[in-house]
Amino acid sequence: MKTKLLLFYGPGSGSGKSTLSRLIHDTLQEKGIRIKYVAESDVLHLDAFAPYVEEVKQNNPGNLKALLSSCKHFIDACTQSDQVYVVDSILPCTDWLVTAGCTRRQVLRFHTQLNQLMAPLNPIQIFLTGDTEILLTRAIKDRGENWAKSLAQERCNSDNIRDLITYFNQMGKVASELLTDWPFKQIVLDTTERDVPTCAKEILEQLDLNENCHAEHLQSAQQGTGR
Repeated sequence: MKTKLLLFYGPGSGSGKSTLSRLIHDTLQEKGIRIKYVAESDVLHLDAFAPYVEEVKQNNPGNLKALLSSCKHFIDACTQSDQVYVVDSILPCTDWLVTAGCTRRQVLRFHTQLNQLMAPLNPIQIFLTGDTEILLTRAIKDRGENWAKSLAQERCNSDNIRDLITYFNQMGKVASELLTDWPFKQIVLDTTERDVPTCAKEILEQLDLNENCHAEHLQSAQQGTGR
């Protein structure tokens, strides 16, 4: 592969980011590609992101200098590795910036700097979109209403699920604006209208790996869309 970084991103929950990213990781691994999977939850344990995680714990999530420095250390590790990285819901950090209350100007400046750092990796962003409410309903069906209320409290300081939908719509607007300025290859899929196997096939085709996904992975993916 000519790229060393596949970024799965998209606003909201229920779009299938985790399911698809793991499926693509497993498929590429089966094809003999040296590859590493990094999920959003891994940020809590990665040395590169430790300074920013500490800022969040200190209630300073808007410390963009610390976040950019952490991203740089992570990107440096990717550059030095001989593996392709599949990254789920971390870079380009859009929802973290929205949650931190950053202004549009701050977000744009951050992304310009981040894009410069990622350039040597020839990244591809796989952007999953769709109807926010439908996707969230899908996630609630899988994870339960208590999960959604807890997430709403975390992101919106309210356990009202309507507030969470509003937040996701806001994040989606910002993410879509940034996508228009994304200087690298992008693959945009509406997962409201497509099932997981179809999305996986389209991604592989655009990666010039147009063989069908391994049957057992596709069968497993059909059990649910995950994140």
